[in-house]
Amino acid sequence: MTREETTCDVLVLGGGVAGLFILDALARAGFDPLLIEAGRLGTGQTSSSQGILHGGLKYALDGIVGRSSTSIATMPVRWASMLQGTAAPDLSDVGVHSEHCYLWRTTTLGSRLGMIAARSALKAKPRQVDPQERPEVLAACPGSVAVVDETVIDPISLLRSLADRHQSRLLAIDGPDRMTIQVDQPGQVESLQLHDDQRVLVIRPTLVVLAAGSGNQKLLQDAGCSQPAMQRRPLRMGMLRGDLPMLWGHCVDGARTRITVSSATDENGRVVWQVGGQVSEDGATMDHDRFLEHLQSEIRATIPGLDTSGIQWASYMVDRAEESTSGSKRPHQYTINHQSGNMLTCWPTKLVMAPLLADDVVELIMQRLEPGAPAGARGDTFNKWPRPNVAQPPWELQSCWTDDNSAATAR
Repeated sequence: MTREETTCDVLVLGGGVAGLFILDALARAGFDPLLIEAGRLGTGQTSSSQGILHGGLKYALDGIVGRSSTSIATMPVRWASMLQGTAAPDLSDVGVHSEHCYLWRTTTLGSRLGMIAARSALKAKPRQVDPQERPEVLAACPGSVAVVDETVIDPISLLRSLADRHQSRLLAIDGPDRMTIQVDQPGQVESLQLHDDQRVLVIRPTLVVLAAGSGNQKLLQDAGCSQPAMQRRPLRMGMLRGDLPMLWGHCVDGARTRITVSSATDENGRVVWQVGGQVSEDGATMDHDRFLEHLQSEIRATIPGLDTSGIQWASYMVDRAEESTSGSKRPHQYTINHQSGNMLTCWPTKLVMAPLLADDVVELIMQRLEPGAPAGARGDTFNKWPRPNVAQPPWELQSCWTDDNSAATAR
């Protein structure tokens, strides 16, 4: 068995959108970073994202401009510059599904109040759509329809864009059991050993960034740390596919988004809807069959007139992994914990916040480490080590869909 050792300034563990943005920001700042992914890039939270670059809408529905809404409000402008290629990183090759989202309401009092609050709290305020200019899918909605400047991107193409420019810095392992962490003391990582059946690659980092989402918990344990504690808030996301119109938007009901719909096309050319919002929060405590009944009821209530004949339905579970909070409430924004030796532990909250998270990580690292040291020569084992592939979207992984008449259907 061959054995090779190498060093790096910063080792990032986890190849979702947070880890890849951090890797890119570190490389642009003059550091010599590497990233390890145990699986496919973006598996879990990133590949399940609906791709909506929120401008604070869902946080502003209660009319309170708090830390969540104010920190997120500036991000759409920054993303627009990156997507246009005028700011780093250049994301002009990332797929853009839509430049805006629709915002519509039911006829409940709570829904009307939510729309008023959203208009007063947001910088990018919703604009009323005249009845004759509504998209056909929302023509029968009894409440008002507005449009808000929230760009929707393809998260898979975002992962590819960030990964393609850093292939030489990416390393794949076939599951977390293929990596061993050696520590001098709890939280002080001395080395990481990657191994397969023929070779061992030892990496000696100066600093380590944990950006593995739900995987952070095991990584912290492997590094001998009991803190920071992590919480999981599960979602059951809904999916529809078939002869559907393209739609991106939110149905508002009081201080919540009753449903959030995003659209894409699958590998067979079918339109797929991902459905999140309150319906997916509710679905976390439901089994698959009960959730599909609930999802169908909510779709018909919030998008009256939608023809669902011939439509197929599915669901999947995804965890939102976050640093633990009092009462397991949603954190106001991403968190970075740097109390453990030479490790930083990061948890993002929204895809849109990933560039800001990366900025703060780089700022913290620059307080402890000078950039500019040349990368050391790396040998054949490192150069031939497998690079991770990008995850597939959840609808391509779903093996069983349910017809509108509740009959199970294979792919």
